[in-house]
Amino acid sequence: MHLRVLHDLAHGGTSHINARCSLNKIEPSYLKIHLISLAILGIETKIRIGAELLAMLRKENDLILLEEKAENLRKQFQSICPDVSK
Repeated sequence: MHLRVLHDLAHGGTSHINARCSLNKIEPSYLKIHLISLAILGIETKIRIGAELLAMLRKENDLILLEEKAENLRKQFQSICPDVSK
């Protein structure tokens, strides 16, 4: 969902440069929305790993429960931090 911003931050794009450079200094100064987006991306990654493990273990009921919880989280995250990758 936030792949463009992640690539931009990770590979020295304008978001990375703008977040570190000001007139007289170079230091971290990332936008709050980008930090939140990256935290959400980390949580989404953990959910996907959990889903893969549950699928491998054939834990169908647990997989359904995880997907329900993940969907609730996605809705909450969307209200906190709309997609910044666009």
